[in-house]
Amino acid sequence: MYNWVSLLGKLDQEDNKLIFRGSTEPTISVQAKENTGIFLCDQTIESIGIGNIHANITFRGTVENVGCQFIIENSVSSQGYLTAGIGTSHFATVRVFKQNVEEIFAAQGEHSQLKQGKPYHLSVRKLGSRVSVHVDGVNIITTDLPYSISKSQVGIWCKSKNDIEITNFNVEREDPTVFVVMQFTDPYNELYNDVIKPVCKKFKLSVLRADDIYGPGHITKAIESNISGSSIVIADISPVNPNVYYEVGYAHALGKPTILIADRKTVLPFDVSPFRTLFYEDSIAGKSRVEAGLKKHLEAVLGNGAGI
Repeated sequence: MYNWVSLLGKLDQEDNKLIFRGSTEPTISVQAKENTGIFLCDQTIESIGIGNIHANITFRGTVENVGCQFIIENSVSSQGYLTAGIGTSHFATVRVFKQNVEEIFAAQGEHSQLKQGKPYHLSVRKLGSRVSVHVDGVNIITTDLPYSISKSQVGIWCKSKNDIEITNFNVEREDPTVFVVMQFTDPYNELYNDVIKPVCKKFKLSVLRADDIYGPGHITKAIESNISGSSIVIADISPVNPNVYYEVGYAHALGKPTILIADRKTVLPFDVSPFRTLFYEDSIAGKSRVEAGLKKHLEAVLGNGAGI
């Protein structure tokens, strides 16, 4: 059983059941007038990781202007919340609420489709900066956020004039994924197999490279999808390769934590030269140094998150 703290509204706990107590009683608080609840628990989704949140949601009263969403990121400094779930203006929504301003990243369906008394199984998956919403096993929304989600405790956002029951709330974590961008020839293959993969494994990071992607479809779209779904990008920018630079630019545009590595003999283009780069030498001593450098970079990235 998780521990819960109410920041707004009333939440009762009965064994494995949470009950948001909506109220029609008048109150001074504007937010309380709107019958809103914000509740945080002691479970955390890492900034660099994969998380799944599940629960069964039942609206006990009228479904007019109701919602129940999981808080997958909360910022203490900005008092902002990133939520994903069912209700509010649409059937399903991914949105951020910051300084009394709502920004919707993705929405599907009409709010009128919500049913009173029907238990909905809500599942939200965070994969890198990608968020997916499933309702009763059906994928309703999959969207890529324009920034990396920071490490924070998760919770529940509710809105209703009546009770909302949340049962079997559960948070699951998976190992984060590293997507590696590089040319597929030696000695870069050796660097990938002998250095990058073993170092990432020590950090319990899953590693994927473009040549590990199988199946039909557009390869560029597949690479973009894997970059977006990854937690970290490692890019070898030697030699100068247009495909590599395209993928690095795409990762930067998403705000993805990106570790650049390069052979010491590489002359970096002007647009890349300002970025911190881990240089290596093609030697036994060089291998040890790049291993040590990569470990330090990963330690730094795993300890940070961008966030709202």
